[in-house]
Amino acid sequence: MSSQKSIILDLDNTLYDYKSAHEPAIRASEKFLSKQYHLPISRIRAEFEISRSSVKQRLGHTASAHSRLLYLSNMTLGLGFAAQIDLISSAESIYWNTFLENMHLGEGVIEFLSTARHSGYRIVLVTDLTSLVQYRKIKFLGIESLLDVVITSEDCGGDKSTGKPEAYLRSIYGEMNGICIGDGDYDHLFPESTVFYMKGRSSVSNRKISSNFFTNFNQLTKKLNETSNFPL
Repeated sequence: MSSQKSIILDLDNTLYDYKSAHEPAIRASEKFLSKQYHLPISRIRAEFEISRSSVKQRLGHTASAHSRLLYLSNMTLGLGFAAQIDLISSAESIYWNTFLENMHLGEGVIEFLSTARHSGYRIVLVTDLTSLVQYRKIKFLGIESLLDVVITSEDCGGDKSTGKPEAYLRSIYGEMNGICIGDGDYDHLFPESTVFYMKGRSSVSNRKISSNFFTNFNQLTKKLNETSNFPL
């Protein structure tokens, strides 16, 4: 087991609120595509969801299965249009630029990460999705200098639900100990040697993982400062 204690963090919907960034982003891209294709937004929305489901089913639990670019490309085929790379690329750029503009770091995140580092924790961010997109989010949120390790599902060949990110970390560090922080069951890596803190939920999870629930990172900073309440 690695002797250094670690904090293993999720990114999406843990360090920031996903919905408040995604909803304006998808609306902006829908509006753009509706104008370009001369179709009602309702049709664009319906076809996009069909495309999204199709891509996820085809690619499974992989980083590329989260790609907005692939959703848009697949949607264009579904609508019967010829390949329009510039248009698809523009729609994807509109989505992510709008997403970033509406993405805000959660309350207390900076103080928590700074305090954890000062306390000797290794800060490891493990996230699904492609590296380029997640790197952009990390840079935009201004937390790059507070992270020791960044692992995406693109690095590992599969999302956290496949177990591949945990296996990849184990190949580097061995069994890791400390805490995991996320908004879903699969964010709990190394469950035999870590304590899991779940963001923004108070119900029993499907996998019945023993979790500590919290709503903002100030609560975790307080626990971190009260050493007896946090794993060493």
